[in-house]
Amino acid sequence: MRWREREMDSSGWLALLGTGGLLGFFLRPSVDRLFIWFFRPQLAIEFPGAEPGCDVKSPVQGSNKVPTHNYLRVRLRNSGRTTAQKVSIYGTALRQVEPGKSIPLFEFREEVLDLHRALIGGLEFRLAPGAFQYVELCHVVKGNSSLQWDFEQKPLRLYERSFGPGLYRLHVFASCDNSGSISGDVIFSWDGTFEGLRAIGFARSP
Repeated sequence: MRWREREMDSSGWLALLGTGGLLGFFLRPSVDRLFIWFFRPQLAIEFPGAEPGCDVKSPVQGSNKVPTHNYLRVRLRNSGRTTAQKVSIYGTALRQVEPGKSIPLFEFREEVLDLHRALIGGLEFRLAPGAFQYVELCHVVKGNSSLQWDFEQKPLRLYERSFGPGLYRLHVFASCDNSGSISGDVIFSWDGTFEGLRAIGFARSP
């Protein structure tokens, strides 16, 4: 009698293990996806005004160290838990509005405009958890009355045009191979002077 009870107990355990194994088989993909989601990289675009690294006044190499170039840069940060692979950021739409106006004076939508890392260069890079990189946006040169763009490409319609004072919006898109993307508008103004570049902020797309 005891032998039959032990036989029933062992068969119950086997059935339970079989059910658990089957359940684990079906749950494993969900657990893996949750693990990947939790430890994924997370890109953040930051554009704070008047902050070192984003607003940079710099002399030309070999000069007397008097600032001759005033740069605006976008900061791209990885706020996730793993390294972001093949990070890139580019602009898809540029708009200029004159001071006191609401209708755009100029719009550019016909090219994808790559942004590159400040100083180092390169369109794709790795970004460790918690790390950030600056990417070039635009600059003004002392004594020059036109805003200069620092896109990797040089479309003629942009580089033959003289960009004066106004409010500027550049729609940017940042992505990496192993996580989601982020997009929104980088907004800044320029009053036509060397000191007059002002970062307003980043408005993320819904």
